[in-house]
Amino acid sequence: MRVGEVVEARGQTIAVDPKKASRDLAAGDGVFVGDKIVTGGDGFVRLQMVDNAKLDLRCYSIMVIEQ
Repeated sequence: MRVGEVVEARGQTIAVDPKKASRDLAAGDGVFVGDKIVTGGDGFVRLQMVDNAKLDLRCYSIMVIEQ
């Protein structure tokens, strides 16, 4: 289930789904329940969630979307 969208992404930003498949993130990409969002040393990603929450992840961050 899609729970948000990438508004901005710079540097190394990836999503890893529950089946361990990874994908690079870019503006306009969706994020889904079960995704693990990971940023590298130069990474930054801004997410707009379906409940209107805005999330910024900076370098060396990991966030798992559980619900």
